Amino acid sequence: DRWYYKEQPTAAQEVKAEVRNLSTGGVGVKFLGKDDKPPLISIEDRLRVQLKVRDQTLILEGRMRSPSSPANDNNIITGIQFKKMQNDLEGRKLMAQLTRVVGELQREEIRRMRLGLTQAG
Repeated sequence: DRWYYKEQPTAAQEVKAEVRNLSTGGVGVKFLGKDDKPPLISIEDRLRVQLKVRDQTLILEGRMRSPSSPANDNNIITGIQFKKMQNDLEGRKLMAQLTRVVGELQREEIRRMRLGLTQAG
């Protein structure tokens, strides 16, 4: 808890993840294991979440929700709840950026569905 979350973590501290869904309150993720081992992560850990969407990079702070049990492929499916961001000017700016990104992704998904490029669900 003493580390400033915007600092770049060491390579040993990084946990790769695939985004499953995104909202302004958090993100559903699949944490990816390495070398046939599950990722080293726990619900007590404070997480630095770096989202790269097109030309924007957002750095958020969050905590992992209770995970599902690890699958056979050593991955963990869970969610990350973002820390509340409305307490100061920087937090409100970050929330506005995240809201814009989520809106853009939703509009893009709707366009793809209308064109028949993706299936609902």
